[in-house]
Amino acid sequence: MAALQPLHVAALALVLVVCFPDGVAGGKKSMVDVDTAAEFRTTVRRQDGNVLTLSMSDEFTEDGRTFSKGEDSVFEAANKPDDTNQAIQYYNASSKYVRTEDGALVIETRAEPTMWEQWDADTYQVTQHMKPYTSGMVQSWNKFCFTGGVLELSVQLPGTWDSAGVWPAAWLMGNLARAGYQTSTMHMWPWSYDQCRMPQDTYLPDKQEINACDADPGFGMRPGHGRGAPEIDIFEVMPGHDMPGQGFLDGIASTSLQGGRHAHA
Repeated sequence: MAALQPLHVAALALVLVVCFPDGVAGGKKSMVDVDTAAEFRTTVRRQDGNVLTLSMSDEFTEDGRTFSKGEDSVFEAANKPDDTNQAIQYYNASSKYVRTEDGALVIETRAEPTMWEQWDADTYQVTQHMKPYTSGMVQSWNKFCFTGGVLELSVQLPGTWDSAGVWPAAWLMGNLARAGYQTSTMHMWPWSYDQCRMPQDTYLPDKQEINACDADPGFGMRPGHGRGAPEIDIFEVMPGHDMPGQGFLDGIASTSLQGGRHAHA
């Protein structure tokens, strides 16, 4: 089976804005990796010139780390089919696809099919499924969170400059939704609205799961406070490639902030 060149990451392959309990990167005793050089432990914020101090880092210098569920205190590799954006890969959490090697986090995509069975709620029976590619996705969901600051990454993108079909990305998302788990994102992504204006906002209870018009959201959450899971795409990249009938398409890279205020957002 053919394999694309792995994605080498010296920071994060995919980052979610999530919560960080007691525990640290790779089992270390500090949220700042001891292998982070002193000159990288502060940075100057361009907006106002303030000096920011490093609060968390992971250099992935320890070879042999694995990221299946429960194996790492900060990062976890997804182990499920990708059901978003008409994707054709299955995310495999094993070290074959996600691991640390030669001082970097390595994520591989291979032209290897994965078959699995799952319950079909419409037909009330177990059905078989297949994805022709197998890949990796690393999340920090429910383990590390921050509300502002500067995030720095060092990433080597996969494939050659004209490799088609790859879509590497590093991005952030609110902890109330989990990337790849579509039920968790419904009516939660990409909401960032925190008002209740009547009668204009009568649609909110049907569109925003936790909205400012809710006087009793439960679970210890503050009433009358809108919540959601906005998304910040640090980068998404598609290399240039030949497209049948269209010739060569230039490579593209994008960065975006995705937030929702109205029902159509």
